Amino acid sequence: MATTHPECGLFLTSLDPQQTKSGSRSQPRQRRTRLSPGGKDFERRAEREAYRLPPPTSTEIVFRHGGWLADRGRVRRALVACGAREGRLERFDSCGTDCVIEYSAKLQKHRVRASYCGDRFCVPCSVARSAKIRPKLKKLCEGKRVRFVTLTRTGDDASLVDALNDVYRSFGKLRECRLWRSSVTGGAAVVEITRGKNLRHWHVHLHILCVGSYLPQRELSEAWRHASGGSFIVHVREVKDHAAGIDYTCKYVTKGFDRSVVLDPDALLECVVALRGRRLLAAFGEWYGSNVELERDNPGDWRNIGRLDVVATASLRCEPWAVAVCKSLNIWFAADAAGVHALTPGTG
Repeated sequence: MATTHPECGLFLTSLDPQQTKSGSRSQPRQRRTRLSPGGKDFERRAEREAYRLPPPTSTEIVFRHGGWLADRGRVRRALVACGAREGRLERFDSCGTDCVIEYSAKLQKHRVRASYCGDRFCVPCSVARSAKIRPKLKKLCEGKRVRFVTLTRTGDDASLVDALNDVYRSFGKLRECRLWRSSVTGGAAVVEITRGKNLRHWHVHLHILCVGSYLPQRELSEAWRHASGGSFIVHVREVKDHAAGIDYTCKYVTKGFDRSVVLDPDALLECVVALRGRRLLAAFGEWYGSNVELERDNPGDWRNIGRLDVVATASLRCEPWAVAVCKSLNIWFAADAAGVHALTPGTG
């Protein structure tokens, strides 16, 4: 039987202290070997430590994660509880470290560069991922009739894993029906996860940006009912402003799951486990396998201006060059007893 954590209700993992019965035989101590310089184990550990990222400074933490510091702690505890690997936790902890400001003479602009974790549960990294997806979707939608479709699964007592499996399976069946095949030629689907008003049921939605011909909502509702085995709530609207429709879709790439999930430790843990190895954004039809190359800046054109801490301190001294950099990036800093803090969190 699973044991729960006494404080937050999370399942105990090997990282938590386990109590043993009185009188039980303790495990023999492992013998530790001392590493000496020149030894094979010493060199291996030294090589591994050479690639370890330094811990982020307080300025870097607030700049990168200031908008979600409390939720970031909750997410990390859930990652630990579900047995996330040490490498993933290290990347999550060091997200935003080694932050520098760079300038491109060709583009006449500044940018912020740092080491990012890319974790799907890291909000700033999700925002950055959404910014990269946006131009790809825009190119795929050019010159075509675009529609935004929402498919809702009826809430029940199923676990999140079962609910997600059911939605993916139902959407696969829907794409095989005559209505969908005759009306939709391609698109991309994004998963959104919320909790019911009573916080007991999982609600899983699919938000779809698709291209093709007219898609009647009443017939789509009946097709979705048949494919899902009972769910019938759908919404269809034509996207006349492609930029707005793409931004609306990319919002769910950033969101992923509702904040009510983050505030519930057990629900957050279930969400972390259920989403392991799953894709939240999936292309289908003529969009499947599309590889739209993004226009990339010449890496040799970017010149290092200085570390974030240096620029922040210089801007507080009202040095003109640092103030100009902050104005270009639209980021500003303040100082108090705790140190230097960014007033505008960065998203990378």
